[in-house]
Parts: sequence; C-alpha cells; structure tokens
Amino acid sequence: MNITAVEREGFWDRGHVSRTLNCTYLRPAFLGTQLLIESETVHIGKNMCLIRAVMKRKSDGAICYTCEHGKARIEIPKI
Repeated sequence: MNITAVEREGFWDRGHVSRTLNCTYLRPAFLGTQLLIESETVHIGKNMCLIRAVMKRKSDGAICYTCEHGKARIEIPKI
C-alpha cells in the first residue's frame, strides 16, 4: 500500500507507522498463483490515513484477501 504517490515536502515525507492492520483471508493463493492487487487511499489527512486493498486471482477474479491499513504520520527530526 502506497503513500509515496501523494507525499511531498512537509506532507507525509518524514515517516509513518501502522495504527491498525486488518486482514481477511477468504481463500488461499497457492504458490505460483498470479494475483492482481487493487489499492485505494480512502483518506489521507495531516496526521492519519486509511488505505484499503483487495487481492484477486488473475485467472478468475476471485477475491483471496482484503485488508485495511491505518497509518499515523510521525515527526522525525532533521539532522
């Protein structure tokens, strides 16, 4: 899940940590299975964001996993 697409100087460019990570495993993706991953940034604010993703089998579009990832921005001092 990617925040780098929206980060810029002074906005999500100094570090972030996970607040929550919820994964739901619906069906297995066996070794060698090709997956398609769809990820969306649901919300990104000054200090928190929420990203949602779905992983599907490429062969038939069946959903294997879903997840939501909440992140919090942290302030890392400049050296």
